[in-house]
Amino acid sequence: MQVGEYKGVFGTMWGIAREEGVREEVVGAKKGKKQGKVTRRSGQGIEGLWRGWRVGMWGLVGVWGSGLLGGGANGGEF
Repeated sequence: MQVGEYKGVFGTMWGIAREEGVREEVVGAKKGKKQGKVTRRSGQGIEGLWRGWRVGMWGLVGVWGSGLLGGGANGGEF
C-alpha cells in the first residue's frame, strides 16, 4: 500500500473523504428500510474521518492513562 500525498490539512482530509478506500451505499431504500440497490463508491466519506479521529483520540487517552497509572518515575513513555 502506498502512502498518500500530503496536500495540506484540508486537501488531505478531502482526499481521505473522496478518494481513499471504498464504501457501500444503499440507493433507493425507503425510509426505515435497508432494502435497495447497493452501490460501491470510492472514498471513506465524513464517517471515515470521524472514525479515524475517534481511534486516534482513544489511543491518546490510553497513553495518558498508562502514564498516570505507571507513576511516570522512569521518565519514559511506558
